[in-house]
Amino acid sequence: MFEALPYYPEWKYIYLVRDGRDVGVSFYHHLGSLLPKYFHENLPEDFADFWDDWVETKEDKVDYWSYWKHIKSWWQVRNLPNVLLVHYQNLISDKSQEIGRISDFLNLDINQSKKEVVLAKSSIEYMK
Repeated sequence: MFEALPYYPEWKYIYLVRDGRDVGVSFYHHLGSLLPKYFHENLPEDFADFWDDWVETKEDKVDYWSYWKHIKSWWQVRNLPNVLLVHYQNLISDKSQEIGRISDFLNLDINQSKKEVVLAKSSIEYMK
């Protein structure tokens, strides 16, 4: 959450936003991959049950963290000049444009050659 970070006007903050449906599926599989003694005991076998529980997570509930509270904290500061929200889907669909947005936000001069290196080294194929 934004409030969990120290805030300095001279710092730049980039927050990656992802569709809550994608986050829910990823989170469910992540919890399922952990050692049973940590999360399996409380993890519903049916994703629909997990989803209903996760979507309705209250701030005082400890089983699952509140995605919605987290997103809201960043949404409230999205207009600060030192905060940039980057949508995950935009990175997937037009990474070149998003690299431009990020480099502009960071006041970096990224020529086409540097941009090609960033594109190549941030690809799934390269990271595998």
